Amino acid sequence: MIASPQPRSFAVSFLRREWFGGLFYVPRVHEYYRLAPEHFSLLADAARSGESVIKSYGRLNTELITGMDELADLIWCWQEQGLLDEDLGCSACVVDEPGLVGLLSAPLYLQVQLTRACNQRCRHCFVDTCAAPAVGELTADDYRRLFAQLACIGCPSLALSGGEPLLRPDLPQILRALGDHGLDARLFTNGTLITPGVAAVLAEAPLCSISVSLDGADAATHDRVRGAGSFERAVAGIRHLVAAGAPQVQLRVTVTSANAGSLDRLAELSSGLAVQRVALMPFRLSRELAPRARDLYLERTAYAQLVAGLVRRWPASAPPLRSLAIDRADLSPYLPTFGCPGAHTTATVTPDGRFMACGFFDEKDAWNVREHALHDCWMAAPNLRPWRRLEAGGVCRACRELARCHGGCRARALGAGRGMDDPDPWGPCAVEGVPNAAALF
Repeated sequence: MIASPQPRSFAVSFLRREWFGGLFYVPRVHEYYRLAPEHFSLLADAARSGESVIKSYGRLNTELITGMDELADLIWCWQEQGLLDEDLGCSACVVDEPGLVGLLSAPLYLQVQLTRACNQRCRHCFVDTCAAPAVGELTADDYRRLFAQLACIGCPSLALSGGEPLLRPDLPQILRALGDHGLDARLFTNGTLITPGVAAVLAEAPLCSISVSLDGADAATHDRVRGAGSFERAVAGIRHLVAAGAPQVQLRVTVTSANAGSLDRLAELSSGLAVQRVALMPFRLSRELAPRARDLYLERTAYAQLVAGLVRRWPASAPPLRSLAIDRADLSPYLPTFGCPGAHTTATVTPDGRFMACGFFDEKDAWNVREHALHDCWMAAPNLRPWRRLEAGGVCRACRELARCHGGCRARALGAGRGMDDPDPWGPCAVEGVPNAAALF
């Protein structure tokens, strides 16, 4: 058996000021921690001075921390969360550019589509793919500048996807630039192009995880969506990654009607492949996908019951199973009364450099990161304004769950034939009399 690689981290912590206080990003757990203003000031002073928070406390003499007992409680909590080292120092990069009231100073998470090129034509893919990298895609130098700006604005968490990222011949240079700026990046691939040599390069890259799409526990199920022969090539790629000691290799399974009946067999497959985790995510039916992939769609109730049953039956000896949360309660404090994460906590950079609220939408008039600074795109791009001015329609306004779900996903609302002001059919409310099984999550 191949031993699991030891966790590695090329990423650094970031501490950034916000209108409500601050946010501290800990790459070890890939999470942001929300801070009160006085706590931000204390940690920022410790980070800038290189001294302990105790010395910063004595220097600042803040009246909002009432004494050493409260400070001791904070220190214990911050050490548990990974905000402080064993010497009570803070090594985070400090970003001191607050956003507008009600708007974060930068995204929490950025989706970076490296290329439109892909060697597969998956039925459930929302990207307009092509056979080879398209003219006008960002260069490796463009990505170096983009990554530098991400560090400057305090947005270290990003996903690298496509298309198929491995079709970019300059991918090694792009990946090296991540480490130059301490970013916390995940790579998403279909796995079919991973040879032992490619696996060796990825194993040394500054990545926190590599997710390989596997949409079934056998060739018949997987290939039905992704094309003949893709299962065997993806499995071979996974084996190469694990053998090379790549960090946090995981299976990424898009749950559809085509594989709903075979998910239990993923436990045995994932154990045999020695991956670190199996991640489930629901197929999201957008307006563009509806004509060709509606038969793959599962209602929320069906998905929730399917995953809940799978969790109960999942063997303790198998790699951990994780299901993408349907209701992101952790994002709720940063969302308006009505609106989804797009343009509020997340954004997407397309292969040609357009900065968009959501990758499921094709905004031709979006600002381009080649022409505008990343911070300016986030704060002022005209194509983001409609996302930040959405108002709930009548159904959502009358719903008692609005404060919890904020209306849900706009792409899924349009995929269901609804409007931008209508509820997501996967919302926790009862839409048109059909309960959405929110209690399971």
